[in-house]
Amino acid sequence: MIEKKARYLLQNYGVHPSQISRILKQKEQLLQDWQNNSNLDRKRKRTGKAEDVEEALLRWFAQARSRQLPISGPLLTEKATQLAEGLGIQDFKATDSWLQRWKERNNIKFKKQHGEKQDVDDFSAERWVVDALPDIIKDYEP
Repeated sequence: MIEKKARYLLQNYGVHPSQISRILKQKEQLLQDWQNNSNLDRKRKRTGKAEDVEEALLRWFAQARSRQLPISGPLLTEKATQLAEGLGIQDFKATDSWLQRWKERNNIKFKKQHGEKQDVDDFSAERWVVDALPDIIKDYEP
């Protein structure tokens, strides 16, 4: 059965047999990375020097984002330093370049989060609904 799939992929997509074999061997890990929103464009799975700090920071980041807390680069570097101290890692330095690589490894982009404070002016939105919207929909049937 797998042989037929491999032959199909080889003929239709030009995929090398060794690549098919590697993907099938790593199927579970690849699916787990996809579900965890890992950076799928990475060619190699390199980890940082302080893997424990990076994993703890990622968990903290996910919790903070789920609570819709605003997060910035300096906040992440400060939290990483605190986590390193808490884990007893003495030689850890959270630099800007470390933070950039950590964000790339974990597919993190700083964008305004939906529902973040100051996202919408409520008074203007209500005024638009009362003043502008009726003129826009007056020619349409309900």
